[in-house]
Amino acid sequence: MASSNYIQKIFAADEVGSSNDLGQDSTTDSRRNQVEIAIVGFSGSASTTLTLAAGDVVCWDFTDGGDGKVCEAVKKSAASGAATGVCITGGTSKTDGSGDPLTSSKIEVCIGGLCEAKVKGENAAGAASISSGDYLAQSDAAGVLYKFTAGTDAVPVAIAVDDVASAAVAANKTVIWLKQW
Repeated sequence: MASSNYIQKIFAADEVGSSNDLGQDSTTDSRRNQVEIAIVGFSGSASTTLTLAAGDVVCWDFTDGGDGKVCEAVKKSAASGAATGVCITGGTSKTDGSGDPLTSSKIEVCIGGLCEAKVKGENAAGAASISSGDYLAQSDAAGVLYKFTAGTDAVPVAIAVDDVASAAVAANKTVIWLKQW
């Protein structure tokens, strides 16, 4: 779980031979984000498979206590709970018949910057449109963001880049994730 927060740019194939050879002709943007490698957290239940999908809002799995395993596994963020990142790649974890960890996928988690996250067209009071530049918070649904309401929601965790229609169901939208730790 060590990464850098340098802004990196890998030139796309369509940039070779462009008019100025500096990469301005590409439709591929620099990935202006910080990514950590984590594993999908485990359920304590017997014979259970947990699945995380790209765009799910996640938090570190705090069930193991305060040792070094805390920032190793992630799980879908709880409704109105803590949120520390967004899955870029999905994965699964499985427990055996006794509820002990069996297998877990390594996944990429955006902990700061541009990414695609699940956002729904609501706020704490119900249906609400979201405009580019609005703050977003962990919603009342696990793994999903909605429009931040000052005085109601604990903290904003992201800024909307894409507009979202009022009452829109949760879908992956571009956000700027605000680093939480």
